[in-house]
Amino acid sequence: MRLLFGICLTLFCCCATAADSPKEAVARRLVDLLQAADVYRGTDALCTSSFDSRAAARASFDVTPAMFGSLSPSSPAWGEVETLYRDYRAAACGKTDLAAVKEIYIQVLANRLSLPDLEVALAQARTPRGKALQGAANEAARMLMIYLVERQQHNEIRAGESFQQGLERLKASQGQPACEGGAGTAE
Repeated sequence: MRLLFGICLTLFCCCATAADSPKEAVARRLVDLLQAADVYRGTDALCTSSFDSRAAARASFDVTPAMFGSLSPSSPAWGEVETLYRDYRAAACGKTDLAAVKEIYIQVLANRLSLPDLEVALAQARTPRGKALQGAANEAARMLMIYLVERQQHNEIRAGESFQQGLERLKASQGQPACEGGAGTAE
């Protein structure tokens, strides 16, 4: 009886975690063939590669020197502050979970397309024209990611500068002195 119960439990568990539906199975093959998730490979490095930890640490110091206590850009330990900023950026960028990206593609395709449409798309993707189109689409997606990351970083710098200038104007309007070494001062 225990053996029968064990077999039934095993079968139930296998069925409960059964493989994809027919649509999901075709969508999975299509996503694999299109290498859709691979477009996102390397996005972590893209996020961190152009981050200037030295400039970020200095900009933070310029805005809120009190946060750093006795540390300053001229301190012997300032390199460690820059390392902390580099580590912060790596943690903030995170690691791209390509398996999760792939599952999102599969679910979107399975939910948006009928099984016949998925089968036609799969057949088309296997042709030379389909492969060429997908290669071009993947390259465009990579270029777009680079553009978006660079644009965001540019916007972050400009927004930080604007914030610093606004803070200095606000402090001046309240009769408070400007930060030493802060925005708008030359070194």
